[in-house]
Amino acid sequence: MNFIKKVLLALKFYKERKVYGQLQVEEGNALYKCAKKFSPKVLLEIGSYKGKSANFFLRGMSHDAILHCVDTWQNDAMTEGKYNTYDIFQNNLPIEKRDQVVMHRGTSDEMSKVWDGTQLDLLFIDGDHSKEAVESDFNNWSKFVKKGGLILFHDYTNPCGVKEVVEGLIAKGTIQKIDLVKSLYISRLQ
Repeated sequence: MNFIKKVLLALKFYKERKVYGQLQVEEGNALYKCAKKFSPKVLLEIGSYKGKSANFFLRGMSHDAILHCVDTWQNDAMTEGKYNTYDIFQNNLPIEKRDQVVMHRGTSDEMSKVWDGTQLDLLFIDGDHSKEAVESDFNNWSKFVKKGGLILFHDYTNPCGVKEVVEGLIAKGTIQKIDLVKSLYISRLQ
């Protein structure tokens, strides 16, 4: 990406960039584009942290779409140690879009067991990145994703369990690659 495009992208997502998180602006732009282009009505993200990815989704979502955010908001999988990020997350949500967010406080495993069965158009897996946790997230939540729905994995190119899980799903024909933006793997459920 040339310098001018990077600057324009940074200006376009100025508010979203101010929220602290591990997501790069190009990856955030890809989340925005997924929400805009594919018009999912029901989205679920695993691992919301302080709300950076939620903000990118919200910016691209239609007014009648709902974003479900699953997290303990105890900073369990982050490197800076445990602390409560729930209020930070809530405060980082744009006021005009807060009614489009449903927060599910607990682990991904716990929340999948009490999920009401609502079908998902888009699933974003960005919680614990160990192989076991990513497999568990996929197995627990993919059954709720509509056939042909989007499944996104963050940190695919980073040294963790994400890539191994994704490559296994590709080999089985479970998902099909749509795009790879930095470390964000975008796929479609087959």
